[in-house]
Amino acid sequence: MMIDSLKRFIFGEDERGLYIGDFAYELSRTRTYSLRQGIMSPYKNIAALWMWRGKGGKLVIDLSMEPNPHMLIVGSSGYGKSTLLKRVLHEIERHKVPAILLDAHNEHEGIIKEVGGKVYDAVDHGINIFALDGLDVKERADSLAHLLADVYGLGYLQEFSLRQCINYMYRKVYNRIEGRLERVPKMHDLIHEIDIFIANSKSASETNRLKHIRSRISLLEGKSFFSDSKGVESLMESVSSFSLAGIHSEEAKTIYIHELLERLYRGMKRNEKERGVRLYLIIDEGDFLVEKGYQTSGVMAKLIAEGRKYGLGVIIAAHSASALRSEIAGNMSTIVSFRPREPSDINYISNIMSEGDRDKADAIRMMLGKLSQHSAMLVNYTLKGPVVFKGSRFLPDSTGIKKAEDKAGIDNFIVIESRRPMKLEALEKSVKGAFGDAGLNEVKRLLEAGALKSFDADDGTWIGIKPNPGLEHEVMLLKIAGRLQELGVRYYVMDNPNNPDIAISYKGRRIALEYETGKKSLNETSGMLSRRLDAYDAVIVVTNAQSYGKYKGIMGSLGKKMHVHLFKEIGLDLLNGITS
Repeated sequence: MMIDSLKRFIFGEDERGLYIGDFAYELSRTRTYSLRQGIMSPYKNIAALWMWRGKGGKLVIDLSMEPNPHMLIVGSSGYGKSTLLKRVLHEIERHKVPAILLDAHNEHEGIIKEVGGKVYDAVDHGINIFALDGLDVKERADSLAHLLADVYGLGYLQEFSLRQCINYMYRKVYNRIEGRLERVPKMHDLIHEIDIFIANSKSASETNRLKHIRSRISLLEGKSFFSDSKGVESLMESVSSFSLAGIHSEEAKTIYIHELLERLYRGMKRNEKERGVRLYLIIDEGDFLVEKGYQTSGVMAKLIAEGRKYGLGVIIAAHSASALRSEIAGNMSTIVSFRPREPSDINYISNIMSEGDRDKADAIRMMLGKLSQHSAMLVNYTLKGPVVFKGSRFLPDSTGIKKAEDKAGIDNFIVIESRRPMKLEALEKSVKGAFGDAGLNEVKRLLEAGALKSFDADDGTWIGIKPNPGLEHEVMLLKIAGRLQELGVRYYVMDNPNNPDIAISYKGRRIALEYETGKKSLNETSGMLSRRLDAYDAVIVVTNAQSYGKYKGIMGSLGKKMHVHLFKEIGLDLLNGITS
């Protein structure tokens, strides 16, 4: 009985699941080598433990039957991720399950309308970030100050001042007797409060600090943060999408999505725990939502970790699996991989799907490199072993949608190229070679809109997709590593919270090098540097001109083993002085 049920599930006879394509191969364990047609092995002329065998039938997946109802779709641009999402959206609507799609490039408006869903332009359907939404005033003020400080790279003093302004703003509209807000503040209320603090500031430094905060926060005075947010309950009725391309600033987009996801998370926790899926959250081009270090990745991790209990299934399409937070990739029961671009992704995916079996990983690695367009590898709890399936090209017949997809293709190419920082001229050369003048125009547009970030270093303009100060940090680590390589110094780029950015081995001494943008608080920085001093013979802090004085002040309290320098001062004279 169980076998018959499983066959109905796998071959599509059970209507509960989502049909996503047709089987092509399955990975089977064997101890014999065969040249029969339809069998592929990673080895030649030797016995193989794992082989890919030809397989037919429909591939239907039922996410509600998995240990968790989440799916991760990864792979290089142009191989079929977005097309698969269109297929999944169509299947979800066929089963009448509500879904919310976060559409980074407005690419899926056509399919949403075709299935009778609702499209919300994020510019017109705003989120008032000052709505309490179940929090008290202090909790909301603290969370907003921390979020805005993270996104805009504000220092600890600036974050403290911003928190004060937000608290005073709430005091003016809060009815203490009834314990409620008389009205929900809006962005102009916070700008007005900051102006009052500027007028009453007692020093030039305080004035400059507040003016800097105002200049950054005022960028959010748009419709996206003026009108009231869409209620989560109203999104539980059908398929709907939020088109995000109109939000030109990456910082504003991050704040918008963070607040939308937080409201979804709190709304989800108010539901009763239940089995099955009552809502799908679908994210295309989700790299900046789930990568390590991004502000939204924390709330995404919470949604994924707890969503199963409350009937929420999360489906994410991203370019790189290895760049994701471990708790996000680790909580995805179903993983689909189109052909990866980077060797690190091939290794990461093969290790996940092989469950530690080296021979199995070799077979998976071989197949990943052979995948053609719209072919993908899938593994989940029900199927056990990986399978390869061929998806159908599922596109609405619309000229306008085709143009949007062409533009999205350019954007995807630019995102992939600038995943790691690169010179502006190098990006322009690469994009022009692939798309001509249309590509150059799109680079210019994305820079003007703030979707692409830039950092001006002494050797020219660098481009990336991470907001500052993350881009500055990445660029400077590349430059420092290049300088050390020119000097012939042994070094290791580590760049994780438990280790220094760069570990240097010079003349038998172990030196920790940290690049600091000035974003961290003094307490956080002092604690981190103290730990480095305990583990290393010396510590070098490299920083920018604006933060140089701040770190020189810390140096005196931590002793002679700590050294603060600008990038231009890195050289053998510096290292010889430290090790003498």
